[in-house]
Amino acid sequence: MDVLAHCRIYPLANYIRPELKFINISNDLIINNNKSIISVNDHLDDDKNDDNNTNKVALAHLIEHEFKLTTFKKKLLIDLITIPNHEKNGKNSYLIIDISSTWKQYLIELFDRENNQTNFTTSINYMNSFSILNMDGLINFLMQLNGSPIDALKRCQQYPSTSSDSIDQYQLSGIIIDNLSYISSSSSSSTSTFPLLLKLLKLLRKSFGCWIFTTSYGISYYKGIENSLESSPSSSSIHLQQHSKKLPTYFPESFINGMDMILLHETELKSRIL
Repeated sequence: MDVLAHCRIYPLANYIRPELKFINISNDLIINNNKSIISVNDHLDDDKNDDNNTNKVALAHLIEHEFKLTTFKKKLLIDLITIPNHEKNGKNSYLIIDISSTWKQYLIELFDRENNQTNFTTSINYMNSFSILNMDGLINFLMQLNGSPIDALKRCQQYPSTSSDSIDQYQLSGIIIDNLSYISSSSSSSTSTFPLLLKLLKLLRKSFGCWIFTTSYGISYYKGIENSLESSPSSSSIHLQQHSKKLPTYFPESFINGMDMILLHETELKSRIL
């Protein structure tokens, strides 16, 4: 015991790194604009980018315009939860943080064994709660996910339901947050917390090796809200006008620039890389 008293204890995470996962987007979903999808950000593992048919990124953001679960996002989810041929077989779990409340019915249909014969070696954790409908609640949930992942995932609904007893047997491979615009437009202080949100997303990437896919609405979404107000623009709308002018979004430029890839949804089935 005297020997142990003089020993230092280091976290196991200092020596073990999770397997890095990437967003695999098939060319069928991308409008060809001769832009390279492979990011040069330092948190990407270039050795993984060896498949000419898919484009891999760790952090991606989709700017969309429709208030529904589009065919593009449905097809994207199937691509994301289907293990590519070049990866090792294994159990993977994914987390959908459904702020827009548009995913649940589709997940029920997707995992209905009577109507769907596809056998996914995956589990989807579905989070849809009043507690995440503001920026503070979302950040608190993500912090809990990083610090105590089992407790955080137990707050979610599991698909298929049989996976609820084996949460700790699946690697958290990807996170979808849909849609951040509902948060940014409901709180004037939420824009100042986007740097913290981006930092948390990168921390989750480092902790679990997971990819992260976020969505927001374009400028037309905010113009619709502002045009419905009879009074002069509020301080929050003025603050929104100070955001990125280069992209069709009012989101903070620092948050958008932190992404490996930005997509603009243009057709029912395809998006363009910005």
